Amino acid sequence: MTGARGPISERSEDKRWGGIDKSDDRCMELSLPARAELWSIVRMAVASVAASIGFDFDTISDLRLALDELCNSCALGASDASVMRLTCYWSQEGILVDCSVSNLVSTQALQEDEELPPGMRQNELSKSILAALVDAYGISELHDSRRAWLRKTR
Repeated sequence: MTGARGPISERSEDKRWGGIDKSDDRCMELSLPARAELWSIVRMAVASVAASIGFDFDTISDLRLALDELCNSCALGASDASVMRLTCYWSQEGILVDCSVSNLVSTQALQEDEELPPGMRQNELSKSILAALVDAYGISELHDSRRAWLRKTR
């Protein structure tokens, strides 16, 4: 489903992968505390992979912004004990990043201290940003964790 924008049901794995091969030899896994000051590690690692498969500067810039939003979406309501786990798969077709954060204090997607446009919730803003920057994404909440993924194709 190359070129399709917006959320895709996670039940449809073929659409989620969008032609990107799931291969252990093209897989990177990161596990780190769910703290914003560490997300630069995620941006750097995934941007390096994107450059290695031929993404141009503008596409890599979009991907870096999308990664910030992906991490932010997953980490809303994170506690000091929350852990962020990321898995990145890549092929010549593009990149798929899967992110999950466990041990959330709250699964509320609204942060009261952020200034947002009137009537807009944080999760709506995240979805709008991701829709503008990547080819497909998904965000889901479980009991005390949140999972999100994005796909950027060439």
